[in-house]
Amino acid sequence: MNVGIPEAEMIMIRNGFDNCIGDAPARSTFHSAGDPSDADRLVQSIMAELKRLPNVRQARTIGDVPAALDAVGVRPDAQYSLAAQQPKLVSIHRAARGIDYFYVYNRGFNANRGPVYGWGYGGAKEQSIPDVSTKVAFRAAGRPYLLNTWSGDITPIANYSGTGSTTTIPLSLRGNESVVLAFDAAIVLGVGAGSGVHATSAADTTVH
Repeated sequence: MNVGIPEAEMIMIRNGFDNCIGDAPARSTFHSAGDPSDADRLVQSIMAELKRLPNVRQARTIGDVPAALDAVGVRPDAQYSLAAQQPKLVSIHRAARGIDYFYVYNRGFNANRGPVYGWGYGGAKEQSIPDVSTKVAFRAAGRPYLLNTWSGDITPIANYSGTGSTTTIPLSLRGNESVVLAFDAAIVLGVGAGSGVHATSAADTTVH
């Protein structure tokens, strides 16, 4: 590792930047004019100091990353709970002109090593992706809408619950299916605004 990288990271963390690190590097990858071991020792010293800071957590494996991030207060904008053997959802969050947009995709499983992929493609070991149904808590306020990216239709979502800055919506997605949602806190869309009355639970109003 370039010595300058952990030094810059240290400055950001001391200024309040929460951080999650993986395996701590022990060697410098750049040429040193003096004894190369001096640069290695500097990297080791900085990384040891980083790990002692209260707003730094170490994740030794990929599976440790969510808990490590949660421990320093870094949480996803879209949260859901699914069993390990169930497909996983991928979400992307963007905001513009008073509206929060979320793209949610049923990507399948986490196996993505070698010829095995979790996206339903990848050669001889191609996998089918099961349907998934779960409640997703979005870090967004305002009335939610379903955006049809094929037709351009904007449909108010009837079944949701909101608490403060979080809105929870039941989603049901087939394998490789995706949805785009909009949360209109600024009343920009104004589609079907009505009285704002909505359902908070219903068996047949899950968003597809």
